[in-house]
Amino acid sequence: MGVLHNKYGSTKDKTAQWIDGKDSILEMKNGGSKSWREMEWPGHYIKYSLQEFCKQNSDYEIVPFDKFKWHLVKGNVLWDARAHDVKKKETPLGAVKDYNDFILNNKGIGVIVVEIEIQLDRDGIFTDWHESIKGKTSKYSNDSKQLGRRSHPRKEKVRIKRALAYFFEPSALERGVAEGWARNDFQEGMKNMNFSKRSGKYEIISSKVPEKYLILKQDF
Repeated sequence: MGVLHNKYGSTKDKTAQWIDGKDSILEMKNGGSKSWREMEWPGHYIKYSLQEFCKQNSDYEIVPFDKFKWHLVKGNVLWDARAHDVKKKETPLGAVKDYNDFILNNKGIGVIVVEIEIQLDRDGIFTDWHESIKGKTSKYSNDSKQLGRRSHPRKEKVRIKRALAYFFEPSALERGVAEGWARNDFQEGMKNMNFSKRSGKYEIISSKVPEKYLILKQDF
């Protein structure tokens, strides 16, 4: 969290910095990350930034941990980072099966929830630019246009407002489902880009997560 605050947080001399979508996407692209193609680039860029810091600062004994599409960091604890719209109550995490596997194999999981202020691409210029550097338009995008699906405005810039670090031991998230501060069916049944149905994801409500799971909180 200190890494992100040093780069984007406020100080007595400056306000918190906006994170530009174009700059972030190009940084990931030039750095060899496949995540530059993702529409929800802010969360992927935060993960990328944390991994790059770990690569360049081995003294911290925290290293990048990649498995399938997951891009995490690992020291004594396995950490996942999630960008979260500060105006929303819920923070989506990962697929229930994947998260349960991580928790089982690592005796728990750390989650850094990065709360962000969002500036949307209202005129579509940023979205058109992002799609243009991808080259060929995906079948999903073409089919969506033909079916008349309206896409949500893409995030053009974001600014970090606060970061919260949690640690969930085995069974904590399922306990949260029972207690009402988590759910395990977020996006269940929705369609992926290949039209297959999604499995459920975990989701937490930060304002309701018991204090015992909160390790650190930092304003930006």
